[in-house]
Amino acid sequence: MHIDWRFVLNLSLVASLVTAFLTWWLTSLREHRRWVLDNKKLEWRELIDKLHACMCNMVYAFHQETRTFERGGEGDVDFAIQSGFRVIHDRIFIADAIQQHLVLKQWKELAAYVTTAGCPREPEQHGAPTTTGFETLGSAFEDKLLATARGDLRLEKALRMNIRQGVFRLWIVFSVLFVIGVGAISYSGISEEFRVANTDWDAEAAKYGGWSLLPADCTKARGTAGIDYDASQKDGLCWYKTEDFRRLYPEYKDASNSDLSEKLYAKAGRPLEHIHPWHKVMQTAGFAFGVPLAVLALGWSLLWAFAGFRGSGPN
Repeated sequence: MHIDWRFVLNLSLVASLVTAFLTWWLTSLREHRRWVLDNKKLEWRELIDKLHACMCNMVYAFHQETRTFERGGEGDVDFAIQSGFRVIHDRIFIADAIQQHLVLKQWKELAAYVTTAGCPREPEQHGAPTTTGFETLGSAFEDKLLATARGDLRLEKALRMNIRQGVFRLWIVFSVLFVIGVGAISYSGISEEFRVANTDWDAEAAKYGGWSLLPADCTKARGTAGIDYDASQKDGLCWYKTEDFRRLYPEYKDASNSDLSEKLYAKAGRPLEHIHPWHKVMQTAGFAFGVPLAVLALGWSLLWAFAGFRGSGPN
């Protein structure tokens, strides 16, 4: 398999840039989610604290005889109720959660309970609003509000993405696909090299009526030209069939056919080139695993470089 290293380098560079851009985009998305989550925490804390302060003032509605207050100060029940409505309406990041969990409706019900505290009651009417009743309703309201806040923040936290881990998993998936693709493309060539390397070509030649030729220096040739050897190529070499060479050169009787070919071709200045399929296997494996590792290293380096341009995030 011929490998175009220029193409591989260009492909690796493009893949690294794409990976770095994707990682930067996902990281920016994570930073945005973190910013939204931080603002939600602030809004929930402010909402809980301010509504608690409002309810502390609303309790004065049940102590009309001792209530003295300045407008907007402690003991101003109406101002406390309106402040509660205002702080609920002012929410931005948690507005959907407030609407979904009917926080405004619950505050209206609590405010209605307080505003009826000073209303005249019919003599036969029972169940007038009391301080104890308000404290019970207020405690239940705060418990629900805390549960809503925790659930909303937990949901946001669950939606936050671990970008580095996600990109690494994507790299694993693409790397596996790349290795499988390289293996599929290279399989036929490698299997062919194994077949060629493990074939006894002398036996194959004899099987189909052919023969193997061995070179020898024509200045030292033995036998008769045209009968025992062929010298028609005019290259200074005489070419013998294996059986003729062994008959005329008995000193090589202990060498196997493969060793004999190796020696004679090397002596003639034409060393045989052997196929090493395992070398091809190692080369292909290095390519299949090296490219993804190079993409990972280069992409991570670019991500580290891009991270230097990002701000430190919200305080």
